[in-house]
Amino acid sequence: MNDQGKDSRNDQSREICWDKYIRGELNEQQTRQAEVLLLHDDEALAAYIAALAEHEQELPDLQQEEAFIEAVMRKTQGHAQQARESAKPLIRKRRLREHPLFNYVIAASITLFLLSLGAFDHLKSGTEYIMPPATEPSVSKQIMDRTAGWIDHLKP
Repeated sequence: MNDQGKDSRNDQSREICWDKYIRGELNEQQTRQAEVLLLHDDEALAAYIAALAEHEQELPDLQQEEAFIEAVMRKTQGHAQQARESAKPLIRKRRLREHPLFNYVIAASITLFLLSLGAFDHLKSGTEYIMPPATEPSVSKQIMDRTAGWIDHLKP
């Protein structure tokens, strides 16, 4: 993010009175602005936490704390389970495309299609002009002959 964006957020953070935000005294636009700052600006979050610590004694106690915790956990587990269930079909589709057998079948199909059209027949016709056929045996053939002769010499 650029420095101008950070500077404007810092200015907005200074303009927002976190005490009023905690007490719910800001209008709707200011509340939205404060929430955006809390999500994206670490300094604003630190200022909010400091203001919360200052007003901790003034804030009402949470009644039925255990019930509140259980309700939050049920909601988060429900959302996590929904996310897992919605992600499963996407993973299966993606895995099919990444499977080597799938890629091999596609490549073989394209190759057979090109062979049936005769696309590879024209490739061999120009190779005699580029590299004339060799009159002497290749280097690998010479090495194999020498190795075979050496092995035959070792055998009694």
